[in-house]
Amino acid sequence: MLTPPGTTPAAASDTGRRNRTLQLLRTDPARPWRPTEIAAALKIGHYRSFCAQLGQWARDGMLHRVGRGLYTLNPAWANA
Repeated sequence: MLTPPGTTPAAASDTGRRNRTLQLLRTDPARPWRPTEIAAALKIGHYRSFCAQLGQWARDGMLHRVGRGLYTLNPAWANA
């Protein structure tokens, strides 16, 4: 996999994971999603690290944590 200059493979991987997650959540932005559903749909093997990533995205404002283990897409990101 080629990465843009100045980025690490891990950073490129995180960006790809974020974009794939956004694409999935945009299919039904108001729906509460469980991390297990997202991980299964995107074929993400490292479930626990993915849960930590979802928490970080919620703190960053990309997602809303609407309950224990439930996330929705922040409406500002629905068409971004």
